Amino acid sequence: MKQWYFQHSGKTIGPLTGVDLLKLAADGQITAETLIKRNGTDRWVTADCITGLLGSTSSTESPQEPKAAASRSVQARFASEFSEAQTEVDSMPVIESTIKEYKVLTQKDRWFSGKFDPEKLEEALNAYAEHGWVVKAATTATIPGLMSGTRDEMIIILER
Repeated sequence: MKQWYFQHSGKTIGPLTGVDLLKLAADGQITAETLIKRNGTDRWVTADCITGLLGSTSSTESPQEPKAAASRSVQARFASEFSEAQTEVDSMPVIESTIKEYKVLTQKDRWFSGKFDPEKLEEALNAYAEHGWVVKAATTATIPGLMSGTRDEMIIILER
């Protein structure tokens, strides 16, 4: 779970997971003086106040087994929190989008020119199908011409 923030050059960085925070400390990007806070609190503390984050903070301290064990314990807790959060996200239901997209094909489209050709129609429908489009409706209409006569128009509605 992303719940940590730190300040760097006057900017607040985060939210970060505990694992991310440990990596930044290991890489030297978080020092003993770095201000850190946990999500849900308004209190900033220096990184050296967070047990196990930095390890030994002065050159006069000698590493001791209990401190190393405590550090591993904190790392394990951070890793556990991350794992629990990931499991929570993985178990969330996936909501499928109900927003549909439509496209209208007519004889004036680039696929068709002149007289109706069933092979060109098939080629066009297959090309759109490769991109997830399906035929929702198809019809023909007789359209009156401007000068004289009528023309038949084919209309196909695609959906994805």
